[in-house]
Amino acid sequence: DDRDQICRRLVSIGPRVTAPLLAALNDKPSPLRITLNVKVTNLLGGRFPAVERWLWRRRPSLRWMAAYTLAEMPADPKIRHALVGVLAQASNKDEDSNIGFYAVEGLKARYTNDAAIVVMALRRALGVPHDNIQASAARALPSFGSGAYQAIPELVSLASVTNSYLAARVAAALGDFGPVASNALPALAPLLTNAEPEVRRCAAVAMWEIAPQTGFPKDIL
Repeated sequence: DDRDQICRRLVSIGPRVTAPLLAALNDKPSPLRITLNVKVTNLLGGRFPAVERWLWRRRPSLRWMAAYTLAEMPADPKIRHALVGVLAQASNKDEDSNIGFYAVEGLKARYTNDAAIVVMALRRALGVPHDNIQASAARALPSFGSGAYQAIPELVSLASVTNSYLAARVAAALGDFGPVASNALPALAPLLTNAEPEVRRCAAVAMWEIAPQTGFPKDIL
């Protein structure tokens, strides 16, 4: 894939490309573009709102590549701040959810030492209107160990969602916390009879990881 090759090449260049990528992630237009857009907008005088929206549109494909690439780059406080900011923007249901997904993956992979900042962002991401971001945030939280224990009640509440993709990954995340998530057992038990096999499997394994004395769930697997 050409985009993957471009991203790998950018990562190999190193810190020199950080600033342009951060600008692309925020879709920060050049001063010239801003000046031209203002002039054209004034000339239109509100008569053509669709054209004005097009002038100021964001560029999801460019932002996607920036998020993907920044998530692969070595840890940098500026990058961490930008990735956290992406998750705040994900509260908008019209936001490109792939951008938030890669932000979560980057935070999980390179910023586990910044639990105080990152865990808070991931907990907020559990409530965004994008199931793939919610799911990736749930799966990321156990990577932060005891720094993410405060998120367990929120994951327990999320386990009852009707979205099977999300429910399976929330169950798996709770299992990753192990015995410390014992209060999740009542919420996981109903998932053992879920219509989706993946949900049943994830719930069964999670309950075994939390309470090993219950035995390995070979019948469900």
